[in-house]
Amino acid sequence: MIGRDRLALFVDALVLSLEAGQGFETAIRAIASGGGPAATIASEIAADLALGRGKDRALKRFGEQDSDTARVAAVLALAQRFGTPLAQALAVQSASLRAERRRAAEARARRLPVLILFPLTLCVLPSLLILFLGPPLLSFLR
Repeated sequence: MIGRDRLALFVDALVLSLEAGQGFETAIRAIASGGGPAATIASEIAADLALGRGKDRALKRFGEQDSDTARVAAVLALAQRFGTPLAQALAVQSASLRAERRRAAEARARRLPVLILFPLTLCVLPSLLILFLGPPLLSFLR
């Protein structure tokens, strides 16, 4: 399973390469040889292309990993089949992946106060009670 972060980086790198004037196969090979988190994804596709399996087969294998990669592979396959510019289609997918990642991060951030509440009440609150109520209780008992 490919993480959304790595997939978004791969799609962004592919968009940059395509907008720079490279072809699809050349862009995939350049990303695969460049290193980084996007290189692992691109190297799988580049290996399929190097074996002569063709773009359709390489994209089909790429899309079998999870739903996000299936969506990106479908956009790539449709754009190549109908001759639409790949960079524009992938830019939309990249924005969508980033928006989903942002929504997931916001959901995790909304859960954080609930997760912090339990350690706060067990660890911090008793020590604060001792600190604030200890001296008055000691003076009251004398």
